[in-house]
Amino acid sequence: MPRPAVTAFAFRLFDRPLHPELFPATATERIVRPGYTATLSLGEDGHRIEVCTGGRTLTELLAPKDYVLPAGGRRVGRGVRGAGLEDVTFDDDRGPAVRYQAGHQAETPAADVFEHITAELRADAAATAARGDGEERSPIARSDEPGRTARPGALACRFASGGRLTGDSIGLIRAEVAADSLLIHAIHTFADARIVVRTQSLWEWL
Repeated sequence: MPRPAVTAFAFRLFDRPLHPELFPATATERIVRPGYTATLSLGEDGHRIEVCTGGRTLTELLAPKDYVLPAGGRRVGRGVRGAGLEDVTFDDDRGPAVRYQAGHQAETPAADVFEHITAELRADAAATAARGDGEERSPIARSDEPGRTARPGALACRFASGGRLTGDSIGLIRAEVAADSLLIHAIHTFADARIVVRTQSLWEWL
């Protein structure tokens, strides 16, 4: 099944957990730190990042706009087209204060540039244990020292496109984990439309 068209996608942030069945995941990785836990999920329809700290759960979702999702708790909701920036601070009695900053961008590079990006992502996917078979996981590198970031870990998946000549689409997540922050880089390619979507989100405990 081909991936949805990028114009049908939305970038969202919820101040609540979302049931895992709402986002079908192909590969998942869980990060456990003394101050927080994070679940990274990559699927054919995008990605889901859930971060829990104290009594607070924040969920970032890149997925089709027509996903049926809870009405409450949405703090960010934006269509994926061009570039967007988000900056939200959560500071209440549910847990430690968290600052969330994110950027997302959709671009249509020239055909040769798109092929180069795709080739690099294929190499990354081949080097990543979690490629969508659900059997192996590449451990996320960690650092327990505040302010020090560990070597990033990754999840990667390949997805069929609509045309035989366009090649596969690819999704890749990289995580840089520290005791007081979590930095997530994600990239999704849409081979049918020659579109690349990049997102970066930083979670900082204040």
